[in-house]
Amino acid sequence: MVNDEKIFFSSNQSALFAQTDIEFVITSRQGGFSQSPYDSLNLAYHTGDEKAHVTANRNAICQAFFPDKTLLWIDQIHSDIILDVASSKWRNDGFIGQGDALVCDQKDIACMVMVADCNPVLVYEPKIRTFALIHAGRCGVQKRILSKTIKHILKHPQAKAQNMLIFIGPSIRKCCYEIGKDLAATFPEKYLANNNLDLIKMLQDELSSQQIKPHQIEISPVCSCCQNNLFSYRREGITGRFGLIGALR
Repeated sequence: MVNDEKIFFSSNQSALFAQTDIEFVITSRQGGFSQSPYDSLNLAYHTGDEKAHVTANRNAICQAFFPDKTLLWIDQIHSDIILDVASSKWRNDGFIGQGDALVCDQKDIACMVMVADCNPVLVYEPKIRTFALIHAGRCGVQKRILSKTIKHILKHPQAKAQNMLIFIGPSIRKCCYEIGKDLAATFPEKYLANNNLDLIKMLQDELSSQQIKPHQIEISPVCSCCQNNLFSYRREGITGRFGLIGALR
């Protein structure tokens, strides 16, 4: 159990991941340096927060949990673009490019995606010690970024779908995700209830289509819009971002 206000959930608390060779944290919104409305552990530069505060927040997380890793992050654009660390270059601050998924097999690297209602997803293939972090919002789910990331990992000749483990972190759930009628008309009815969209059901069906079984999947029960200890764009509008950060042990 992690006893730190900066952490909302970690792999050490996970029934599926605690004994694996990957570690991850879901950050909370507590224990940082940012001021309202980004209070206080905002990890995103693009929200309007002071850059120095965001940098201090990122450094605090890395020093506490990933002290020997280089933190890589992306400019998330609600796409299906996948960036592979092995074939990419990055700036001194860890920025690696535009996209919405990062694939990594390097032990000295930590990767991060940032969310405030979108789905933070971890895919891990333990046999080849490769993981991916995915920012999967509505647009990304519609573009099947999760399936495309799984297929990217499966290009490795020794990778297999039956080896993979999946974690879907806190995100806005159908209880809070009401969308307009025009937008709702673009989704199959089975994912809607009174114009409330169920992205988790969409992701579950997508995983099933990739031959990922329920015992390979862990889904956080937490709705980010209902949980005050997480940032929520739907709830707050102008707000910060919490992160899913992962690295190989």
